[in-house]
Amino acid sequence: LEEASGEIALAQGRAVAACAPLRTAAETWLAAQIPDRAAQLFARLARALGDAGRTAEASQSAARALALATRERTRAVAWLEQGILAARRSVYSDALERCERAANSVSISDPVWRRAHAARGRCLVLLDRLGEAEEAFRLAERAADAATDVQLSAIVRLARLQAALRGGRV
Repeated sequence: LEEASGEIALAQGRAVAACAPLRTAAETWLAAQIPDRAAQLFARLARALGDAGRTAEASQSAARALALATRERTRAVAWLEQGILAARRSVYSDALERCERAANSVSISDPVWRRAHAARGRCLVLLDRLGEAEEAFRLAERAADAATDVQLSAIVRLARLQAALRGGRV
């Protein structure tokens, strides 16, 4: 119940409301000795905490997710969350490295791969590596049907706008 409550709140954009139930669910799975499921929830908690502006706690949660992960996909999600958090702190080279790790850990058909390449592209824009950014966006869009992946499409449009404002032609 806690897990569903947290996921619903996060999906509705209510990050603050998602934090407590996600933390409770993660701790419950950890106590049940199912570390990979706990890791998945600590990664989701990192997302909620980051969205709520609690970046130090979010970083701790993402690190915990990475430490607990037993599956490569769960590690990829944790690396992606760490990358997003690093980008929020304007540490773009670290963010780029973590996004690349995430993308290299999953298959092209995995939504994490698409999100990682879109985040990678955004980092590259902010590092003024606009040609590489465009390639990252192309990869993400090619792997996803932009008409059905609204979030990815919005991320790519925003990053391309940022690139244009920086003087690039992405």
